[in-house]
Amino acid sequence: MVQLEKQLTGIFRKHGILRSEFFHLSSPETFEGFTSIAKTVSAKDDEEVWVELESYRDRKHRDEVIAKITEDASAGPLFGQVMGLITQGYSCVMGELSRLRV
Repeated sequence: MVQLEKQLTGIFRKHGILRSEFFHLSSPETFEGFTSIAKTVSAKDDEEVWVELESYRDRKHRDEVIAKITEDASAGPLFGQVMGLITQGYSCVMGELSRLRV
């Protein structure tokens, strides 16, 4: 998985993404009063949880970068390999986040 993610990050950078980071949930432990992200996404004890954070200037920039990646013939096979590693019956969870400015 790590090698595939390195290759994908290279493609993202080539097409202008500001930052792409991947994280592996190393422990589902939480503080009292909190819920584990593994529980939130209904991961079983023997399943891994990975999180990818991508950074763009704004939504227009994101759309431009994604359009370029979609046209890149080398990206499709890599995405296919990553999706093949996902447990059957499960999918990726996606959401758009905005940074809080203080």
